[in-house]
Amino acid sequence: MINLLILSNMGPSTNKPQSGLFVHNQFKELRDSHHEAFATEYFYLDQEEKAGLAKLFRYPLFFVRFLWRYIFAIKTQNIIHVHFYFPTIILAAAYKWFRNPKVKILVTYHGSDIYKYMPPNAIYRLLSKCVDEHIFVSENLKQQFFTPIEGYVLSAGVSSCYYEQQTDVKHKSVDIMFVGRLDENKGSERLISLIKSTPKLRFLVVGQGEYFDELAGHQFNNVTLIANASPEQLKHYYHQSKFLLNLSMNESFGLVITEAMACGVPTIATETDGGKLQIKSGVNGFLLPNNEQWLATNLANFIEEKLTLLNDGIDDKTDFYIDYQTLSSNARASAEPYKLANVVEELVRLYRSII
Repeated sequence: MINLLILSNMGPSTNKPQSGLFVHNQFKELRDSHHEAFATEYFYLDQEEKAGLAKLFRYPLFFVRFLWRYIFAIKTQNIIHVHFYFPTIILAAAYKWFRNPKVKILVTYHGSDIYKYMPPNAIYRLLSKCVDEHIFVSENLKQQFFTPIEGYVLSAGVSSCYYEQQTDVKHKSVDIMFVGRLDENKGSERLISLIKSTPKLRFLVVGQGEYFDELAGHQFNNVTLIANASPEQLKHYYHQSKFLLNLSMNESFGLVITEAMACGVPTIATETDGGKLQIKSGVNGFLLPNNEQWLATNLANFIEEKLTLLNDGIDDKTDFYIDYQTLSSNARASAEPYKLANVVEELVRLYRSII
């Protein structure tokens, strides 16, 4: 039996139930499908909003809890799989130094743990020497690492619940769906500007963040705003939507893009590391320049043109309606390699190879 600990600083909380959900899903799949070979545990820092001293001591308390539960424990971990490298790697390194020097440490880099630390400080660089295997969610993200490295490219995986029969576009009531944290990096200002410019389009926005109140305050008549949604609810919303919109400035791998594709929903996205990996423009979606001037000038016209062609062609089965059906089928096929079960099988092979 291999003792495996999954360690993350992005866990769910009451007010952010979707935070780090993909890591939790990996844990459940590993626990349920490989329980005979792996004794899998999951230790995480929840994203509950805190203030004052609770906020100040959030990470120190996380470390103390880890120290008590694992470093002082009788049970020995054989593998620690860290999600979101820094500063979570400090806990795994402490375990290696003070509890079990033979433990194997794997790290999955998700994007923000690289983008936010460029250029990396000395501690960031030093702790990377404790890592036995590096996993990146995209090849482009791997190229962003501070030093050339041999590593694996493997996404976090998407729940099988999204891989179901596609919905015919004539039954879809939402023009544009946006899913993600409503912050600057996810392109919230770009989204609000687009909504203002396209009052005839129907938007569905799912997410929380610092722009939530601003978006709600506008009281747009053409926007349905939802703070949280379960996977089953998200699946329903995807099937009601003609396009998913992703306007991120930086995105290593868009899990929501893959979720939407699995539901047969093409994505319109800016050119990020993840976007360029997942989307073949004109084949399973559309890629747009990640440029403020271009977006300000062309985004609204581009989307309105595509939706006008689609909506006008539904009854007459015009060329773009047929093209959309092809986009939808290609999107679903593109999502197949990212099924959670497939990703977990790759992880299991990797775990076994390092023991």
